[in-house]
Amino acid sequence: MGLFDNFKKDNNWNNAYKANVEFYRKDDDKPFGVFTLTENTKTILPKNPHHLVDGKEIYEYKLMIVSITKNDVIADLDYFNALNKLDDFIIDSNDNEILVKGLSLEELELLISKTNTRKAINKINDKELKEMIGNNVINLLNIGVDYNELLYTKIEFGYLFEFENHGLESLFKVITDKKVIYFAIQGTKILRLELNEEIYNAYVDGFMKLHN
Repeated sequence: MGLFDNFKKDNNWNNAYKANVEFYRKDDDKPFGVFTLTENTKTILPKNPHHLVDGKEIYEYKLMIVSITKNDVIADLDYFNALNKLDDFIIDSNDNEILVKGLSLEELELLISKTNTRKAINKINDKELKEMIGNNVINLLNIGVDYNELLYTKIEFGYLFEFENHGLESLFKVITDKKVIYFAIQGTKILRLELNEEIYNAYVDGFMKLHN
């Protein structure tokens, strides 16, 4: 290895984005750290992040995957699981950090699929489960605002999966006599979303490509 080779390695590090940690809190007020990996962006990531919040060591970290093509966050992965799947994309490393090449959208989606190894069960044909979800969702609607009469209300599921050690993941829409309302399920929570049909369909298609 000559002097020029050393220069090229240093230049790789100098021109890379060094990911900074941001902290968020769960509903139980437990904090976790988030690093970002963005499409087509060469990135420096720590091998073993150590941070304190309120004087306490943080043990949970996520790797948020951002797509420039889709202009959206397309996944948040367990940080250490994701790092173990990045070997094919590492340009260089030192004792504390790895240097990851700029990943295309296809490479990011491959990383997501390799990291999301939780056992997934497709529950789209589980009539009893869907009826239970429907009954809970109807109670979240407001008469006069979301509907006038419930008689003609329909629920259409884009996807409905159950993940090992995580719970349900679903995206669905409620069609009333006044409007279409979009909902998601994450674990045990039902979330009302501000979407349109185009974005809804894009989310469903993207999820199904990863998990079906």
